[in-house]
Amino acid sequence: MKRVVIVTGASSGVGRAVALRLAASGWRVALVGRDPARLERTTADMAGTDDDRIVLPRDLGVLENVHLVVDETLRTWKRLDAIVNSAAVAASSPIQATDPKLLSATFKPNTFAPALLVARAWPVFRAQGGGCVVNISSLLGARPLSGMSIYSASKAALESLTRSIHEEGGARGIRAFCIAMGAVETPMLRKLIGSEPAPSDTLTPEHVAEEVEHCIEHRRDLQAGTTIVLRQRH
Repeated sequence: MKRVVIVTGASSGVGRAVALRLAASGWRVALVGRDPARLERTTADMAGTDDDRIVLPRDLGVLENVHLVVDETLRTWKRLDAIVNSAAVAASSPIQATDPKLLSATFKPNTFAPALLVARAWPVFRAQGGGCVVNISSLLGARPLSGMSIYSASKAALESLTRSIHEEGGARGIRAFCIAMGAVETPMLRKLIGSEPAPSDTLTPEHVAEEVEHCIEHRRDLQAGTTIVLRQRH
């Protein structure tokens, strides 16, 4: 039976690369993102058949949408083996400009939605005897930059969530990993730095996707419950 994964942020960047890589490895993929047209462009490049993918154009910043992602995936394939939480937003803002709108716009997609996805999938993982969660974080979760306090805090919380999933689910076969990336050549990075040259050690989305697959495929099990740091290409 083919395994099933939910990939958020699948329309571009790391999420897109993860969706393509796992599809090429024989996974059925539920692609989640806000832009239906970009999600369809991802599916056009994926391996497998139409039966091996579904497009779920949902804005996970609207928390009422979160449970629908899990429910629609289960309705389609009757199982769920892994979740990759890649969707995120990053806004540069000084601490004195922090307000409820910025907190909500950042924490909802970056932290609250992953937590709710896992909660909705938890009974399924337990019934199946296991599952895997890979959360995509940033080096800024541990070492914030000036002007990125709220984004950094949202990623630090995601790393803490990873540890909690491992603590509560590890004995039940539920594995959790967090990948903290350095700079990655994605639209999000370009939004932050514009046309400036990227750092010389900038990662590719495909490099991160490779590490995600290693986590899911039991090649990083000794690091379950931890944050795996990716700083540069192999």
